[in-house]
Amino acid sequence: MTDNANPDARPQARINFIYLHATDMEAMRAFYKDALGCSEIHYRPVDEHGYGWSVIDMGCFQFMIHPDKSAVKLEGWSMQPGWDGGTVPGISWSVVVRNEDMPQVIVRLREMRAPAFDEEPQWCQDSYWSYPVQDPMGNTVEVHSIPDERPESTVWTD
Repeated sequence: MTDNANPDARPQARINFIYLHATDMEAMRAFYKDALGCSEIHYRPVDEHGYGWSVIDMGCFQFMIHPDKSAVKLEGWSMQPGWDGGTVPGISWSVVVRNEDMPQVIVRLREMRAPAFDEEPQWCQDSYWSYPVQDPMGNTVEVHSIPDERPESTVWTD
């Protein structure tokens, strides 16, 4: 149905899925589910034809991860506002975690040897803790938490 009363009305669009291709779907599942704590809402194991998927709920959209032996792992860090560093003009995303969960998320990322831009989280824009890492396909993922108030020290302590 169109809005005849408003000829300038536009349809509303939103992201439903972002498709990620992975040479190792299980490593990507572990990164998003186990390390970051995201919910996997659908899973189909890879079959003999190489077909399968994992759907990870990211809150307002979903990642659909597909196995793809020809997928190319990204090199370098994507540029992203907020923290100094990335030089690659590519897509990246930020994932917010609860303040109380941030230390344990960092431990899990370190345990899985996720490449981190800095050894410790950095205080950014005088408003949040930032810990940029790369997922198993080299995508830049800024893991961050936003405290209710500015900490006394802006040097991260575990």
